[in-house]
Amino acid sequence: MIKKIELYLVDRFVEYNEDNKMGSFENIKNLLLDYDIKIINQDIDKNNRLLFDNDEIDVVTILDVVEHLPTNPNFILKEIFRILKPGGTIILSGANLFGITEVIKFISGRHPYMDFNLWMQPQYFSHFREYTKKEYEKILLHSGFTSVKSSLRLSHFKTRFLYQYWEKKT
Repeated sequence: MIKKIELYLVDRFVEYNEDNKMGSFENIKNLLLDYDIKIINQDIDKNNRLLFDNDEIDVVTILDVVEHLPTNPNFILKEIFRILKPGGTIILSGANLFGITEVIKFISGRHPYMDFNLWMQPQYFSHFREYTKKEYEKILLHSGFTSVKSSLRLSHFKTRFLYQYWEKKT
C-alpha cells in the first residue's frame, strides 16, 4: 500500500513582495497550490504553536530559517520535536558562521551577520544570528533530539551545514 504524502509550508510570507526575487505572495501561493502543498500562514515568532498534534509528522525540513529568527531557535525546535513521530526526522540547514564569506567580511572590518544600514530598517529580513556546527548540535540536543548527524557542504562560496536528526526518542 502506498502511503499518501501531505506537504505543508509554514511561513509568514511578509517578505514576499515585488522587491523580492522570489516574487509576491500571490506568485508563491499559486506555485505551491499547483504542487498540492498546503499553506499555513503563521509567524512562528508570534505564535510558535504549530497546528499539528503530538507525534503526527514523519519528516520536517527547516531549511535556512533559524538564522533569520530574532530569538533563540529552541522554541520552534522544541515544537518540531513535539509534532514529530517517534523515529521521525528533522532536516535542518543553516548558514555557517565561519563560512568563507563571513570570514572575509570579518577580516575586512565588516560585520559578518548583516549590513548596518539594513539592520536599522523598520523591517529586517536577513540573518540575525548564524551558528557554528557545535552550536547547531547543542541547540538540537537541548530541544530533545538525539542521534545528531551533520555534514558540511560548499555552495557558491558559502559554507553551509546540513544537519540530519534521525531519531526522536520518547
